[in-house]
Amino acid sequence: SHAMALLPAVEALAQEQRRKCWVLTHSQTAPAVSLWKSGLVYGLREKTEAFNTAVRRFLKARQVELVIISCVWGDYTSEQPQKFEQELDLTVSALVQSGTRVVLVRDVARQDVDVPAALSLYVRLGWPTDSLGRAMRDHRDENGGREEMLEKIAQRYLGSVVVVDPAAVLVDAQGVWRMELDGEPLYRDDNHLTENGAMRLRPLFYDAVQRLQSTSRQLPGSSDGERRDAEAGNP
Repeated sequence: SHAMALLPAVEALAQEQRRKCWVLTHSQTAPAVSLWKSGLVYGLREKTEAFNTAVRRFLKARQVELVIISCVWGDYTSEQPQKFEQELDLTVSALVQSGTRVVLVRDVARQDVDVPAALSLYVRLGWPTDSLGRAMRDHRDENGGREEMLEKIAQRYLGSVVVVDPAAVLVDAQGVWRMELDGEPLYRDDNHLTENGAMRLRPLFYDAVQRLQSTSRQLPGSSDGERRDAEAGNP
């Protein structure tokens, strides 16, 4: 569902660049090989591996150039962090070897309250809302290990994988991960972005795409196939 929440920004970028956009996602189903968590009742559970295998085959058959991967990393790393990192790495490795570049998206902060309810109460009482949100330091304390995992994977596939951090546009100068900006709610509950919140990430995705395309142009080879082999480390 968190990947689905990002769709407004992804679709807007695809339309601007006149590119096709496929959505391959399922609630509470991690973009790992087979790992699933029993407590997540809306996920595919035992069917996770079959789903992720089908996704990889689709991407390879379509020769998809770029994949954006997002989920609530903490839902899966809290119990088996090493196993999850290994399985996510296998997913990323398979994509890179097939010539696909990857954008990994860090978690958005989980707010301490239901955001629409909190904003509604503050507005009714005439209280200011521009300081409402979670302290960035608290989010980092809770999420630091997961962010390090994404950075480690990106470093392993330098030039083919980049990490996008929503904090770059959702955290203010006081270090508050905001519930609203410019009078518009950023969350539809305590952890899913609204369309307005998602659209604020569009420049981050644009920058990530530009960085990956720039790296691709610097790789040897005059054809797309040769560049893909170079990116994947193939002879």
